Amino acid sequence: MFGTMGSLRIGIRIYLLLEVLLFALASDPAQYCRYGYTEIDFCMGVVALRNRSANAYDLYMRMQVVRSSALGWTAIGTGPAMDGSLMFIVYGDPRSGEAPVLSIRTSNKHHQPEILSPAMMGESHMRTIWADWVPGRLPGTYAAELAFVCYACSRWPGTPISASSNSQPWIWAWNDKQDMADFRADAKLQMHTHHAGNGGWGIFYVDMARTISEEEHLPSLPPLRPGVEIYGTSNKPIGASGLLESLKARPLACAHGILLTAAFLLLFPAGVAALRFGSPKAFKYHWTMQLVGSLLAGIAIILGLFMSRGRPFLTVHQCIGVVITLMLSAQGVSDHLTFLKIRRRTWASHTHTWAGRLIVLFGWVNIITGLSLSGHRHTAIALGALEVLGAFLPSIWMGVASAEHYEARSIERGKGVALRNEQNKHFSLKQDDEDSERRSAVEAKD
Repeated sequence: MFGTMGSLRIGIRIYLLLEVLLFALASDPAQYCRYGYTEIDFCMGVVALRNRSANAYDLYMRMQVVRSSALGWTAIGTGPAMDGSLMFIVYGDPRSGEAPVLSIRTSNKHHQPEILSPAMMGESHMRTIWADWVPGRLPGTYAAELAFVCYACSRWPGTPISASSNSQPWIWAWNDKQDMADFRADAKLQMHTHHAGNGGWGIFYVDMARTISEEEHLPSLPPLRPGVEIYGTSNKPIGASGLLESLKARPLACAHGILLTAAFLLLFPAGVAALRFGSPKAFKYHWTMQLVGSLLAGIAIILGLFMSRGRPFLTVHQCIGVVITLMLSAQGVSDHLTFLKIRRRTWASHTHTWAGRLIVLFGWVNIITGLSLSGHRHTAIALGALEVLGAFLPSIWMGVASAEHYEARSIERGKGVALRNEQNKHFSLKQDDEDSERRSAVEAKD
């Protein structure tokens, strides 16, 4: 038995070597892998072939999934989300002597993926070429090697699959905890975790156009280049057309992020800056920008609630979003109106100031968690954190500089009133004593 298995594996390796040589002379397959991560470890390759008889494109694919036990599953799928995705899910026990399972499924919204019947495939159909376990790169690990073809895949009735796209979105997901009672193709799957990245799922993009083979004969399966993470693929939309496709694919999520970023990185800090300049209309500019920012944040929050579709809030991003919603609702305009009536700071105005600070802080934190939740890599998240820092530091600088500036002005005018640094060397979302003093100075000058 072992001699037969050894000969089979030697034969497979020779075949794969020949594939690499053939592909050097033919099409240019794309490859996406997540190697060397703490737990998730998979690789996929794809090439497209024009199917002239069906007037469509076939997809020839390879997958490799590395694991050390029978727990969990790993999946890739077409499109930017689960809804309508053509999913390829791999699981099994590498020590059982049985081949790994390739379960072809799709999902309605975010419900449990269901096994595909021939009728659900439309004009497309699937064929598994091989599935086998081989020793992994590290001791005690195994790699599921799978090869399969999706014929007329561009006619898949779910989320569109474009072989001519330069930035076709794909998703991946995994679960490393589920202890399956059996390994049937229709086995019930437990959900992946909600965290993007190594936590449970992510998005990547494939330049499908470069993979198209115009050869008349059937192409070889795409080779998986050892150690190559990205080839003809990307973790973000490819080019301007890819960015546009990404916006079209997830319009609600993109609008949600853009609106909140505009509110918390632009309008709210700009409202703070406006309050610190010596214009008689400073307070008007302040509350106008705060109002517009609050409206944009409110619209984004409604979009977020709509995208959750009634599911329980389980992520840090969602929980912080709930806190921001409650605080923005409570903030309102009542404190501003109170201050306009009495023209001095009260406990209500101080409460408004500190609530505003917390709202902005929570908003900045949620920009970073939102990037993580949407599947961006650590580099994009780090850039988001730098953008947040870029909004925070100027606010602090303007608060300190303006306090010193107005203190100097008050002394020069002989008012004899020194502004207290402890109260004024900060930024706030509320008019304070400085505004009243500036207004009195302008009126006296007139």
